[in-house]
Amino acid sequence: MIFRELFNSAELVEEGNAMHHCVSTYDNLCATGQSHIFSVCAESGERISTMELRMFRKRYYINQNRGPKNLEVSDDCYKAAKKFVIMINSLVKGEL
Repeated sequence: MIFRELFNSAELVEEGNAMHHCVSTYDNLCATGQSHIFSVCAESGERISTMELRMFRKRYYINQNRGPKNLEVSDDCYKAAKKFVIMINSLVKGEL
């Protein structure tokens, strides 16, 4: 799976429209660094979910990871997201 961070209002609006949920309302949280939004895609480019990361005690965690129309994600997507966050936290700690 591919994890692509969304960096601006236009990308958040596009993701929200494509996935039929309200991720565009997270614009201010992203701008202040409180939230990091990722579009999770298959290798083919098909959107699978939208994931929000937040930081607590210098570690990122998945605050939410939702599929189209806020549906639950598959086990494969859940596992890939967990691995992604472990990798991000390793980078933050300088372990890689």
